[in-house]
Order: sequence, then structure tokens, then C-alpha cells
Amino acid sequence: MLEFTLSRATCRRCSSPCPLARISLVLSLLSHVAALGASVQAFGPELAPPGLKSVWGELTPMIASAMESGETELEVRFGMEPGGIPSAGFPNGVPPEAFERVANALRASAEQGHIECLSDHWELQRDLCYSTFLRETMSASGERKIIRKQLIKRIDVVGHGADPHPKLQVESSQVKMRFSWKTEQDIPNPTPADFGQLEGVREKQRLSFRYKMWRFDLTIVRGAPCFDFRLVDSALAEAPASYEIELELCA
Repeated sequence: MLEFTLSRATCRRCSSPCPLARISLVLSLLSHVAALGASVQAFGPELAPPGLKSVWGELTPMIASAMESGETELEVRFGMEPGGIPSAGFPNGVPPEAFERVANALRASAEQGHIECLSDHWELQRDLCYSTFLRETMSASGERKIIRKQLIKRIDVVGHGADPHPKLQVESSQVKMRFSWKTEQDIPNPTPADFGQLEGVREKQRLSFRYKMWRFDLTIVRGAPCFDFRLVDSALAEAPASYEIELELCA
């Protein structure tokens, strides 16, 4: 897992490296890439925003390629273990209290006119996931969408403290970021053979915001493996909730 410096990515309100500060850091990186365009790979880490110089060479080729393609998407997911205890793997979302802090901050920013809130309520969706990488999404309004997503490349990064203070070093390692580059293809008229075997189900409550080229998705997710359509509701009823914060390039 790559490391990046978080000492300059602290939240001004709480003076700690909270998820909201990481979002600002990622926006800084993506804005640099957008400004430089396809030639970004020719530039060295001296042009990277503070705190991301150490991972510049790994991230920018992937981000530049994603921006050039009209059939791929770039997502940045934030992970944080409950209690701030670092783990070897990527955390399943963030703690509810961190999720709520980010949601409140984004709502306040939308009320002040700095960003756009894409919905005035939490939108309810259900995903059925199949073995052929198809995902069937049904919304509470009755809308149905079928897409095929496949991962091209993924890079996980974790912070490390540049400040020698032991407490800052621990806090810096709490939040991780996962950059995922994926293909996304609409399947308007799938055949039964396109679906394959049902493998899982997810129920999502989502609130989304937009800032320039970027979309913020705050999602409460309940998901579980499921291989039988008759057991979908019972699988969801027993699934614990995870709280996910994602940033997606919408250019």
C-alpha cells in the first residue's frame, strides 16, 4: 500500500486528519491533473499538491488515462477503521460519526452555495449483482438500470505522519484512500444469458453533491451474498450497515 503525507491535510475545524480533509486533498490532486491534461505524466512530483508528492508518480498516469476515456470512471473511496485502529486491509467504509460529520459539512456548503446538492432527500436503491459483472439497479421511483462494471486498476494509499508527535502518526494512519479505475457500460437490452448467476444484493441510501467536475456520494449500504432471488429480502434484513464516502470524476 502506498503512503502519503497527511500533516498538511488536517481539518481546520478539529485540527486532525479527518475524512473531510482527505476529500480536500484529493480534489487538489485531481484539479492538478485536470489542469495539466494528458501531458501530466511528463511532470515530476514537484508539481504535486502538498501531501501527495510521494504517490504522484503512481496516481497521475491512472487518473490521466481515466480522464481521456469516455467509457471509464474514476472513483476515490475513503476508509477508516472504527476506533482509529489501523488495519492491514482496506476498511469497509468509515465510522458513522465520521460519515455524519462529512454529510453535515457538505450540506452546510450546499446551503452557502459553494457546491450543488443533487437531491433534497436520501435516495433508496437496490442492486442485484451477477457473475457476469452485470449490476441491475432499481430505484424507489421505479427506474431500472443495468450496467457492466469491470476493474482496470486499483491503488490503495494510507497516510503516515511527517510530524514526529506519536499521536499525529497514529491519527495519520487512520484514514485510507482507494483509487479505482473501472469500465462502465450501459446494457439497455440484456438477454437472460447476459446476467449469469445472481451473486449478491445491496440496498443503498444515497445523498449526492456536485462540485465542478467531481461528485460526492455519501451512501449507507447493506449488502450480502445471495444466490436465490427468493432470499433477497432476508439476506438484506440480516446485513449490517456500512457508511461509504466516495468521490467520482464526472468530466
